[in-house]
Parts: sequence; C-alpha cells; structure tokens
Amino acid sequence: MYDVCIIGGGAAGMVCAVTAASRGKSVVIIEKNQALGKKICATGNGRCNISNSNCENAAKVLAFFNSLGLVTKTENEGRIYPASNQAADVVFLLEKRLNALGVQVMCGCAADWAAKKKNGFEVSCASRQIRCRSLVLAAGGKAAPQFGTTGDGYSLALSLGHSISKPIPVLTAIETVEDISHLKGVRVAAECSLTRKGETVFRETGEVQFTDYGLSGICIFNMSRHLLLSEDIEFTDYKVRLDFGEPFFQRRARSDFLKMLKDRSGMPGFRNKDLLRSIVPQALAKDIVIRAGMDPVQIQTGNMTDIMNSFCNWTVTVKGAKGWKMAQCTKGGVVLDEIDMETMESKMCSGLYLAGELIDYDGPCGGYNLQNAWETGLRAGENV
Repeated sequence: MYDVCIIGGGAAGMVCAVTAASRGKSVVIIEKNQALGKKICATGNGRCNISNSNCENAAKVLAFFNSLGLVTKTENEGRIYPASNQAADVVFLLEKRLNALGVQVMCGCAADWAAKKKNGFEVSCASRQIRCRSLVLAAGGKAAPQFGTTGDGYSLALSLGHSISKPIPVLTAIETVEDISHLKGVRVAAECSLTRKGETVFRETGEVQFTDYGLSGICIFNMSRHLLLSEDIEFTDYKVRLDFGEPFFQRRARSDFLKMLKDRSGMPGFRNKDLLRSIVPQALAKDIVIRAGMDPVQIQTGNMTDIMNSFCNWTVTVKGAKGWKMAQCTKGGVVLDEIDMETMESKMCSGLYLAGELIDYDGPCGGYNLQNAWETGLRAGENV
C-alpha cells in the first residue's frame, strides 16, 4: 500500500512525485514509456522552455527547480530555459531527486484500469495490482503521440466519474485551401490575423514560415488555438490575413513606403517583382505583385497603391490544422469545474488528483503549458 500512486512520468507526474516524497509520502510512478520524461526532452526543440517570466506563478516553479540545482536563463518575451539549453538536464535532475527520495518507478508499464476502493485505490498495471491511498492522474493529453501521450488518462478519468471536454490538437501548423507551396521555406515577419466569418478572433505579430501545405511559426501555432468548430462553423469559415507592412511600418511611414515604390518603378531595369526587393524574399515579392493584379516580370504595369494593399492584406482560407503528431498541446480534457484547482483534488472522487495536460488547459507558446504542468504537479504533490 503506497501513500501515492502517480500514473504518468512526465512533467506533472515527476514534479508531483518529488513534492509528495519530500513530505515523507511513499510514492510510486507508473509510466508506459521505457523512460521518464520522454516528452520533456523534446520540448523547445530539445531546449525545454521551462516557463515564462510573465506567468503568475513562475517564481514558485523556478524556486522548485533551483532546489534541484538547475541553473536557468531568461530570453526574449520572458521565455525561461536551462542555461545549458539541454532539456535532458531537466530530466536528469528530476530523476536524481526521485532516486534520492526513494520514489519507486515502474517504466514500460501502462495502467489498464483504476478503481476506487474502501481504503483508497487499486490500479492494474501489466497484470499487477497496485494499491494506494491517493491516486494522481498525470498521463498527459494527446499531442505528440510519438512520445507516448495518446490520451490514455481520459478513459481512467471517465471511469472515476469525470467528464471530458473534447480533445483538440493546438499549437500546430495551419493548412490552407490555396496552394502556396511555391513559397515553401520563406520566413518573414507579419501581423497575423484570424477572422471567422469576417470577425477578427485573433491577432499577433511574429515570424511566419511558409510550408508546402500552408503556414507555420509561433504566431500561427498560437492562432491554431482559436480554430474552433461547431455545427455552423467550418474550417473554411476562417481566413488568415498577413500584414507584412505592420512590422515594417514601425520604423517607416506608409507614405514613405509608397513613395519608395514609385521611385523604384522608374529605375532602369526594375521589373514589378523587383519593387519589393530587400523588403521581403523574392518568391513572396512575386506572389504579392501577382495578387495585386500585376505581371511580375513587366516594368511598372500597375498602380503602386495596389502593391501596397497586397503587401498589407495577404489573405488565405483555412483548410484545416495539422493533427496530433505535429501539435504541441491539447485543448480540452478533464473539465476544470470538476477539480479543486487550489489542491488539484477531484470534486467527483475523494483522494483522486489530476494534473498536467490531462486537464482542460491550453496556453500560448512560450513556456505557459509546461508552467501549467509543473504548477499543477506541485499543487497535487503538496496536497496528496
């Protein structure tokens, strides 16, 4: 009989285990992968964006990791990383503390079912029954299933009385109806807007990456969180508008830009696609000119105002969002109203705690989702 059994050896589960064991609790972690923290090692392109200085409780999470001996640094927009830029260092320090605290780890063992008993819970894992006084579900969502997060925790939560808000892949790339594969590889700053039936539902400025299927980049990932479907809303009701002028005009007046286009149009040998040379990559410049209704290889055959309008209002229709394999996070999960968010204990089943991506929380790129995992794991570990 353990004091605490934690299903899931990822971010939330490992932090919960360290915190509970530090309080003298006997703890066991059940992890279906062959090693703990497999998804952590892949986050932030292998750098592990631990948190963000703009998160309300970032200081608490940093204090926890400082207690493990982790040295961190803060980069642009508040993103916090290990000073080494190595996600593996985060997992290493967590595992060392788990070992020092005597936490038992059972890897390569998927939980088949969990049941509430008179004196706690019973969990079945590889035909072995594990008994515990408190149970923590920290099995993750469905994003990036190649790292083991395949939504197993949802069925366990359902069996223990919880409701699940439909899981949706978010923080992912967007596919477009229009074929823009000729722009594959182009990277450019833009103000990115998402409209639904003409109404703007999202706006953010950042770098956009063009792909063979559509658009990618951090601002596009954040945009994907707002692609919500219903009986009367389809993907094609959404349009992405890129304004390449917004970041460009922060340093220049629009009137000066239009004058520059007119001046360039009179330069010897300048074709229409050359009017935007050194402003955006040539493949995109050609596309902008064509969208303005002009022949890119001719010399000044159109109105310069049309080019500026195309430059500031480049629009495509959404075909869909990339699926679970490319998604960084899950939208949906265990309904928050069924959880005491101060302690992470279930309101539906006493002694049950839930943490991490399993619950219905999703934040933007930049460390917010890992912050949620660490933070909810800490709360659960402090209260089991």
